[in-house]
Amino acid sequence: MNAMRWMVCLAVACLVAGPVDGRLVEAGPATVRLHAEVSETHEAEHFAIGGRVAVVRDGDLSESLDVILHIKGTATYDVDYTLAPIIPITTSRSENEPSDVRVHFEPGQRFARVFIKPIDDDVGEGPESVRLELKAADGYQLGPPSTRSVVITIAGEVSRSARSNGLVIGPSDRQPDWVGDMQVSAINVDEADLPFSKATEILVGSHTNPWDAGAVWRLPRTFSEGDEVLVCFFAKGTRSDLPADNAPARLTVRLQVDGGNYDGEEQTFDLTGRWRPYLFRVTMSSNLPLGRSSLSFRLGHGRQRIALADWRLWNFGRGWDFGLPKPIHSYEGRDVDAAWRTERASSDKTQYEIGTAVNAKWVSPSAANAGAGRKSTTSDAERYRSIVLRYFDRITDENSQQWAMWVNNPAPATEMAAWAVRNKLKLRGHSVMWGDPVGWPSPPDLWKTYQRTLESEGEQAGVFYLRNRVAEHVRNNSLVGLNGTIGDSDRPIISEWDVVNHPILYDQMWDITGWEFLRAAIREARTLAHPATKFFINEDQVLSSPTHQNAAPLASVVEQFIDHQVPIDGIGFQSHFKSQQLPSIDGIGEVLDRFAAYGWQLHITEFDIDNVAIDDQTQADFTRDFLDLCAAHPAVTAFIVWGFWEGEHWRSSEGAAMWTTQWKLRPHGQVLLDHIALEKSR
Repeated sequence: MNAMRWMVCLAVACLVAGPVDGRLVEAGPATVRLHAEVSETHEAEHFAIGGRVAVVRDGDLSESLDVILHIKGTATYDVDYTLAPIIPITTSRSENEPSDVRVHFEPGQRFARVFIKPIDDDVGEGPESVRLELKAADGYQLGPPSTRSVVITIAGEVSRSARSNGLVIGPSDRQPDWVGDMQVSAINVDEADLPFSKATEILVGSHTNPWDAGAVWRLPRTFSEGDEVLVCFFAKGTRSDLPADNAPARLTVRLQVDGGNYDGEEQTFDLTGRWRPYLFRVTMSSNLPLGRSSLSFRLGHGRQRIALADWRLWNFGRGWDFGLPKPIHSYEGRDVDAAWRTERASSDKTQYEIGTAVNAKWVSPSAANAGAGRKSTTSDAERYRSIVLRYFDRITDENSQQWAMWVNNPAPATEMAAWAVRNKLKLRGHSVMWGDPVGWPSPPDLWKTYQRTLESEGEQAGVFYLRNRVAEHVRNNSLVGLNGTIGDSDRPIISEWDVVNHPILYDQMWDITGWEFLRAAIREARTLAHPATKFFINEDQVLSSPTHQNAAPLASVVEQFIDHQVPIDGIGFQSHFKSQQLPSIDGIGEVLDRFAAYGWQLHITEFDIDNVAIDDQTQADFTRDFLDLCAAHPAVTAFIVWGFWEGEHWRSSEGAAMWTTQWKLRPHGQVLLDHIALEKSR
């Protein structure tokens, strides 16, 4: 088989040298990397857009450049997918299947996009992959390991006959009935990678109920319990009645009986400002009779502008067990030319440390010997500690400093602190107060005794009981037990304390004791801690959800503490991200800006992201972008991952750990290591 040497023709976008992923890049020898923009797609038509990868060069853009890509994967070129538009330079497995391709850059051009378009071959094969890898060649150097390859996943197969037989409503069918205060108009769409050129734009007026405005189709057939149903559509939207950092456009898809108990199924979708495919997949839990049932897109979620296109409803009947498309989840701000990458160039901050949560059983002999045969002398424990010492600047004691665990046995927390000091690691205290009086980490007798006191002596006695127990804890907890300095220095053993954990999500304690009592407790804790130890309040779902629902109530607490001169130095954002609802990078940046305005330090305290609803590539890309955003933000001075090994991770079943149980590094773990290497080189 002779190698063919042709030039690759690609659809390209040109940029001059500038910020790269939030970092300023100076002219120098060209460095090339791969950047996935869309890494999951479906083979079946109408369910998704194709894969998209940008080949990026950084450094000197003044000369033309050829970059070589190697193509691998389980999918077959020209059978399962095409690279559009591209011509091979070498072939391997067949004359029609490229092994290597050349990407050509003109002077001044920074990136070129490659489009991976699935071929609907009407053959059930299961998920397949296309892997693009950079090859070394003269004229450029390769970027960090996490940028040298990307994987595009192709799934979602439905035979043409099944799609034809199962289609109930399509875009060429009659238009829906539009109800409510809306303006509806037809618009043209001119975007190359979208499967439609016409759409419907809806300007929604002010509504308080989602069902007050929307589109309604009467079902032309009966839907039965157990039927597999898919609703697919493309949409984009913006809100006009809420602040930008808390305002995704929103619609609810609902299938229902129109009367009686209104039995049915529904799902609400948050929309972005760009066209994206959305999929509602459900197994019907009840019957929807012909003539009395409907499909509706409910749009009355406030004032918003929404565009809809290519809507389809399928009913595949019962017993379908192969390949139906699932929702594809990604996030806004993933594209290589997303505005935030240039708007948030690297800051000149002098403090930015990267750390991890550490479980005491792998460090402390006392904790290890008490824990189901796990000992701190095992080979896993040695590997665990070596990774901590090799990569991280600081650690957080995951659990052993908490109230109930400290009371039960202070040795693990004490030994953890000694290990951190010995190895010159900063140690974060977690936590002094946590406002859940019912469950962990409060002592198991706390709520029971409070309830008995409440019943026997009345409400005021119950309040006094809880106040006394919390005050006693503050005066005798791990904050006091681990107070002190390191050696002959004036540096504190505990660098920071999460003095209040979850002031929003777990506030029942403070609702009972009174928030003035919490403020007094923080002031007393301040007198007991080392003067150089910083106090943080720590909360989740501030950065980590698309609506940032805890941002406003946390801001209220911060302002209350400022007004009452409560001694707080910083805000911790836990940042436990859920793959099925990833926020936009811009939205995260706006929330960070909002809290930076208070003048306190900001820490990312408990980062993790699962891969339950996304592929490994999206998980890695979001990790990269979140890390880069935080590294560039001047107020963010620490970034802590909430564990790293699957053998000791609270979300191990969700694929959140960066190393597997067998210590294999996952793609988002490689992203973290590349980020650490970059920060250490600065």
